[in-house]
Amino acid sequence: MAESNSQVRSNRVFLTVLGIISLLALAYAIMRVDILRARIAELEVSRDQQKATNDTLLARNAELSAANVATQEQLKRLSSMEVELTNLSATMGELRGRTEQSQRNWTRVEALYLLRLAEDQLHLTQDVPTALVALQAAELRLNGIRETALDGVRLQLAADIDALRNVPQIDRAALYTQLENAATMAANLKVFGTVVNAKDDNRAVDGKKSGIERAWLLIKQALTKLFVVRKASTNAEGLLSIDEQSLRRHHLQSLLLSARQSAQLRDAKSYRDTLQQAQRWLNTAFDTNNKDVMSLNQQLTALSKLEVAPTLPDISGSRKLLERYVPGIANP
Repeated sequence: MAESNSQVRSNRVFLTVLGIISLLALAYAIMRVDILRARIAELEVSRDQQKATNDTLLARNAELSAANVATQEQLKRLSSMEVELTNLSATMGELRGRTEQSQRNWTRVEALYLLRLAEDQLHLTQDVPTALVALQAAELRLNGIRETALDGVRLQLAADIDALRNVPQIDRAALYTQLENAATMAANLKVFGTVVNAKDDNRAVDGKKSGIERAWLLIKQALTKLFVVRKASTNAEGLLSIDEQSLRRHHLQSLLLSARQSAQLRDAKSYRDTLQQAQRWLNTAFDTNNKDVMSLNQQLTALSKLEVAPTLPDISGSRKLLERYVPGIANP
């Protein structure tokens, strides 16, 4: 009896323990279910967020795809534009080359024209200043295109310019003025000798006087002209008329004007010969003791020392060299 009670008690304890263990297992199972439900809820929220993110990414991807397509189209257009720009650049380069070549050719032609003009001025009129200006203008144009092929032309042109600068120059305007003033002075120079009838009384008779008085004055004037007493040299060669005096002066004037013309024509020999003739005539036909005659003689001596036609250099070297680069008009 006691053993059966003890066994019943043991069974009860066992069942109690088993019930407790079952309750604990059930509680744990319920807790796990709650945890799983919470995890599932979190996963569902995460899934929804991921889905929204995926949708956003898909939309962004679609936008990027569209942008990529547009970019590809633009790249294609840029490629075609690059080809067009390359062709355009090549065309512009060709046009630029043609333009620069045309400009260089025109500059050569212009410089050649200036060189020829300088030679013409130097040989035809011996106008050194104008020829020098033309050479300097040609040098300025050739320096503007900076072609190494024309370096030899530039060197020769610089030498021609230096040669022209070394040509002695005179003030021709002042020379012409001095010769004109000398010719004007010659019109009043005192001639050598005594002028006959230089001071005859040619006064007109007053017409207001009465007839007898006027007649008496005419007779008196006529008688006065019949007899003229003057102091003269014993040598008859010292006597000359008014016409001879004028002729001597006019001859000196013509010599001075001829000297001026020779200076204008750059005829040095004729210029010096004419001035020497003028000085000989001045010392022969005029009073050398007169101060005006002496002053004019000194002026003519100074003028005869001027070089009206200096030796001119040859400036054709630069022109001949440049003609090699302008063959089309080298021999017009």
